[in-house]
Amino acid sequence: VLKGEIPDLRNVPPGCRFHPRCPLLQSGLLPDDVAARCRGEDPGPIGLDVVRDAACWPARMSGTS
Repeated sequence: VLKGEIPDLRNVPPGCRFHPRCPLLQSGLLPDDVAARCRGEDPGPIGLDVVRDAACWPARMSGTS
């Protein structure tokens, strides 16, 4: 469950739209390059498996696709 405020859809943040309340990013454990991408670039969807997609830089960078 994501905690924090839901962003105003009229003013979606840059990068991943969930980054302001992402537990992975907030943990401080992501490498700096991945954290920067979370804050600045939309990850776009990636296929996790036959029925699931994700739009997440950590998932993309881990080689999950």
